[in-house]
Amino acid sequence: MGYIGKSPEQGRYGKLDQISTGFNGSTATFNLTVDSEAVYPVNPQALIISLNGVIQQPGTDFTVSAATITFTTNPASGLAFFGVILGDALDIGTPSDGSVTVAKMAANSVDSDQYVDGSIDLAHMSANSVDSDQYVDGSIDLAHMSVNSIDSDQYVDGSIDGVHIANDAIDSQHYAAASIDNEHLADNAVDSAELAAGSVDIAHLSASGTASSSTFLAGNNAWAAAGSVTSKTYETTRTASSGTGNQDFTNAGFTPKAAFIIAFETATQAISFALLDSGTNGSVATYSQTQSSYPNIWQDHLYGFQVRDGSDFMDCTPSLLSNGIRFAWTKYGSGLEVMINFMLIG
Repeated sequence: MGYIGKSPEQGRYGKLDQISTGFNGSTATFNLTVDSEAVYPVNPQALIISLNGVIQQPGTDFTVSAATITFTTNPASGLAFFGVILGDALDIGTPSDGSVTVAKMAANSVDSDQYVDGSIDLAHMSANSVDSDQYVDGSIDLAHMSVNSIDSDQYVDGSIDGVHIANDAIDSQHYAAASIDNEHLADNAVDSAELAAGSVDIAHLSASGTASSSTFLAGNNAWAAAGSVTSKTYETTRTASSGTGNQDFTNAGFTPKAAFIIAFETATQAISFALLDSGTNGSVATYSQTQSSYPNIWQDHLYGFQVRDGSDFMDCTPSLLSNGIRFAWTKYGSGLEVMINFMLIG
């Protein structure tokens, strides 16, 4: 579009010529010139007008028409004036491809509306530009994690439970010292293989009673004083003339629990012995040795012993009494004279 007079310079400023000489309090409209040539502002916003140092509001304090300005209030005589006309706003159209450089772009002028979907790749991202605010919840899976990228700093306290621990993942290096107590041990979890040599002392035994130098650990898992052994020995003879019958010894002075008996025939020295206890009230081992023509007669005879010489012999079945022992003899043939040595044990 052509202009009458001086054309405004697009994108530049021009200082208006003085009009204050016409201020008289009665006149409101004045001509606008720059370097004595008329200028035509496109609208009031294209002018910056100051009266006596006060910037006037376009459209309110003044209006424009062609090359004139009209003040809402007639300027009084003596008011100072200056004015600037702004160049025309220029429509540059569509920039050529690749013609807009960073230097031509204002700060923060590009936001998410300007990005094409999928156009931001690693090459366009600066280091440390993505933090937790940019991640969608649940979007980080194993495929997006590097090896050894998670350590103890990333775990929330108490977040690792049994479901998250692999089998055999915890060994002795992971236990805190003294952290395994009775509550964490399963029944029968510790056997002799787990005990260090010499680690079980008296303090760790469950036995009742008090351990001391005068007690021992009995079979009933109790500390008991060692009992004294009472014994009494005898030597006696059973003659053939005495024959069948009982022979009692009741002056032991205690109740015997066992007896050890050795018997032999006085002439041939045929010998027999027996061990008698209170549990069976009979011998638990007997042995007989006669003269050479009758070797090992009646060996392991239960509840008794025998002394023999040929067809003449004496059978004996001993039994413990409350205060001694009884020998029940049976004579066969002419019988024999038998020497007996025995010990009663209480």
